[in-house]
Amino acid sequence: MVVGAGFACLAWYLRTPERLLLERSQPVIDLGAEMDSDWLSDSLLILITTDTAPETAPDNWQGHAELLETQSGRRTPLSGLMERLKQLHGAPWQFIASPDGRWLKWDNIQTMDGWPSPVIARWDGSHVRQLHQEKFSSAYWLDGSHWVEETAGEEPAKVKVYDVENPKNDRRYLVDSLQGSSLIAQHEQVNPDTVRIDWNANALKTNRAKIEQHTKNASAPIRTYEVQLPPEAEVQDAIVSPQEQVIVYSLRFEALTPLDRLLQRLFPKRKVSPRNLASLWVSRVDGTGLHEIGHVPMDAKDSTGREKLNEIEELQWLPGGHRLSYVYNHTLYTVSATEIGLDSNGK
Repeated sequence: MVVGAGFACLAWYLRTPERLLLERSQPVIDLGAEMDSDWLSDSLLILITTDTAPETAPDNWQGHAELLETQSGRRTPLSGLMERLKQLHGAPWQFIASPDGRWLKWDNIQTMDGWPSPVIARWDGSHVRQLHQEKFSSAYWLDGSHWVEETAGEEPAKVKVYDVENPKNDRRYLVDSLQGSSLIAQHEQVNPDTVRIDWNANALKTNRAKIEQHTKNASAPIRTYEVQLPPEAEVQDAIVSPQEQVIVYSLRFEALTPLDRLLQRLFPKRKVSPRNLASLWVSRVDGTGLHEIGHVPMDAKDSTGREKLNEIEELQWLPGGHRLSYVYNHTLYTVSATEIGLDSNGK
């Protein structure tokens, strides 16, 4: 019985905790090194494969586009859209579908500084419109027919409304005008608060994140919270759920595995080197409910045997806010709200 208990204890310690996050995740697709993806809905994923060399200027981009239906696994080439992308002479980035799913908006990156050049078109690449947008303005779909930009650098500030069905109906209003404030209010009905994470130098040093909730375009926060993250961690990223009630944090640790901790207990003089771990944590916006979702190992070797680090990348919420996705070792994964431990509404 003692031997059996010993083996059970050893088996528990031999469980690799770095697999914990992957055990709670569902693999979606192996992206490789050349493929990018954007969620258009909770079950539709646009795949953009780059065929040109990484050092090639963005305006010489060549590649192809596909649509992946994640529930069935069906992949459909978007040949019309692909031809349009090639004609625009830029690297496509950050695709967003209109609320009714009839239009696609993406940024056409043509310069190395990443200045946005928004493009709106149908799924087949027709009815294309190239827009001029300020680098730091706020932009969003107002409904299925209107793309709105709230300027940040222009004085006076304006609200630009692009009618994707009929460009002749494009309009510009002052933010403080009756029409401009009405449009902003319409957007606020769906997005009432804006959550901002203040990562100043002191916050990064102490791992104490300052969370502010603002009303749209208000400079002063209506609520402020502080979230104390694990002090030994290095913050990599943090994203707010679409409902703006939950925050997921991407952290980096140096830690021992359970087996290493056991051996260190048994043989105190044995030298053990900690391993690099990438970890996802979650809390409500007010900092309550903070806990780890899971972690994965970062230490790895490439095809030539050289040391490399596999990080958690491209952390994002799916449009519906009920699942989280991330890329690890070139594979796209999703995590459900059940596995996260908090749904996107903080419950």
